[in-house]
Amino acid sequence: MVESRSKYAKFYEDTIRVGKQIVEIRIQNLEKHYMFSLYVKNLQELLTIFKKYNHYPFNIYYGINSRNVEGRKKEDIENRHIFYFDIEHEGEKPIIEKDEEYKRKLLATSEHICTLMEEKYNFKPVALTQSGRGFHLYYQHEDLKRVEYEKKFAIWWKTELIKMLEKGKPFKDIKFKDSMFNISRIASAPGTQHLKYEDKPFRSILKYNAENINKLKPILDKVTVKKYLVSETKTISKKKVLTHPIMKILKLGVPMNEGFYVNNTLMFSLSLICRDARFNEEEVEELNEKLTKMGYWDGIIIPGKEYNYNESTINNWCFKNMKWCNEKKFLLPYNFLKSKIRYEVNNKSLPFEDEPLDDIWKSLKYIARFNRKYFEINRGVRIVYKNTLIEKLQKNCTEELNQFLEMNNLWNKVCLYTEGVEVRI
Repeated sequence: MVESRSKYAKFYEDTIRVGKQIVEIRIQNLEKHYMFSLYVKNLQELLTIFKKYNHYPFNIYYGINSRNVEGRKKEDIENRHIFYFDIEHEGEKPIIEKDEEYKRKLLATSEHICTLMEEKYNFKPVALTQSGRGFHLYYQHEDLKRVEYEKKFAIWWKTELIKMLEKGKPFKDIKFKDSMFNISRIASAPGTQHLKYEDKPFRSILKYNAENINKLKPILDKVTVKKYLVSETKTISKKKVLTHPIMKILKLGVPMNEGFYVNNTLMFSLSLICRDARFNEEEVEELNEKLTKMGYWDGIIIPGKEYNYNESTINNWCFKNMKWCNEKKFLLPYNFLKSKIRYEVNNKSLPFEDEPLDDIWKSLKYIARFNRKYFEINRGVRIVYKNTLIEKLQKNCTEELNQFLEMNNLWNKVCLYTEGVEVRI
């Protein structure tokens, strides 16, 4: 546990500012599926909470940016002074202490981030912690007003920082690009155990240097915030939010620790839907409580107007998670490859190369090449060699992709795909 002026005490007092400002401690009840927040003003209050809740069925997190008032909304936080990268396995997370290869990958990925951050921005990390079955790599910076810099930080994170770090990352199965740009973000509390896992890993501080305070302001001052037009009227009713395709996916159960990108894609898209439905603070809290009971702990935070909801995002999520969709019999929620062209089917069998196809995009590229080779049009009517294409697809597609195409009745639509052919679909 944390002891006075130990490495852990220094981390909380000097970096997280326990004793200088109010720090949120968020407690997760793993049995009853809900979360609640407590607030500490000094180290002794923090130690008391750790002593009381560092056992099953509880799990302890904390708000990384301190605040002047008790509250867990972004509006309760005046300044940002720290952010972190969540480094972990894309899929099921191995036990670090029992998997030296996984530990080596985590350390190498941390080093990759550190090297590029120092080369590009002259940034040095303040701490590297073991979060449970992954690492958290923290960067501290000067105080930046939320109202002035929060949008700029999000734009910098997504359009510059993550794109830079993703290039040449050492391992494809180790991720670090989750949406960590929210100022009210919570993290695993160092000095406690991660009790969601059976092995109850200790959340340790691996490296710490409180003197590493970076200059982020000059970087963000160069970021341009573009104005996007978002309708001021409601585009979806509040009742329909609960029956939205995203909610249907979440209700069917998406394992958050198996690479389904819940936080990154589904939760952010749900946040956009709630914004467009004009959810107020109480309605957001009520929905977050429902999500927590369903097993999704992070919940939603209403984003700004610079983002728009896109139906294709959810379709693309389904394409990436075909196996899950097949198992749950979940159909594509939105129309795919809308087509108004006139076509006739020619039953002639044509030769074409074989190629392993394991996702929808590979199959579409394959079809486009076929259609470019054998493209015909007669008096405005497209000639489609559908039988040949279906035979080829069924032979070359994986069983998983075949099942997905069949279940969604996509054979006819995909056979009309003509990328690179001068026919509008």
